[in-house]
Amino acid sequence: MTGGCEHEPLTEMKSIAALLWVVTLAGCASPTRPRSPRPFTPPASWHVTRIVNRLYDSSPEEALIIAWRIQEDDRHTRVESFIAAARYERSWRLTHLWRSPRSGIGGLSGLSKWQEFTVWDAPFVGSQEYDHKPTQSELLKFLDETWWKFTVDRGWHIHDTGIDYSSWRYLTGEAPPSELTEQLQERQNNTIDHD
Repeated sequence: MTGGCEHEPLTEMKSIAALLWVVTLAGCASPTRPRSPRPFTPPASWHVTRIVNRLYDSSPEEALIIAWRIQEDDRHTRVESFIAAARYERSWRLTHLWRSPRSGIGGLSGLSKWQEFTVWDAPFVGSQEYDHKPTQSELLKFLDETWWKFTVDRGWHIHDTGIDYSSWRYLTGEAPPSELTEQLQERQNNTIDHD
């Protein structure tokens, strides 16, 4: 054994390992800084302008998905929902839309088409019109009155959920509040089942 030649590969491997360790640490998020929620990617088949047009028989000048959720219960009833903001010639409308695309499963027959979310036996707002672009406080009030949340009831599982940050900012002029983004991030990090 000649001393120098035998130790060079080991020294080189240690150097590579140290370099990989530094690169890995540099790429990791700080434990004190929350990660950004993953990008908003609604299903490509959700053409919000067409959906709103069919629902209200009026063509919006533009329509946006502000937030959305896909969930399924223990009986395999799938429910898709989103909050839409639609601009018309002289008004804006916020709407909570939903459907059960696997109609007939779990007793929800005939509900495969998009419709306004409605509750008849409790205070609830499924759609709200404004004579101006809704503000941050108006959007948050609507979300509260339409029972929008990123959590689910017992027996339900979220497959996917999100906020379109650019649409939210375009609508309100502000970023979504941290309470919502933290709730969303926790849901995305811990409990979303990915198809």
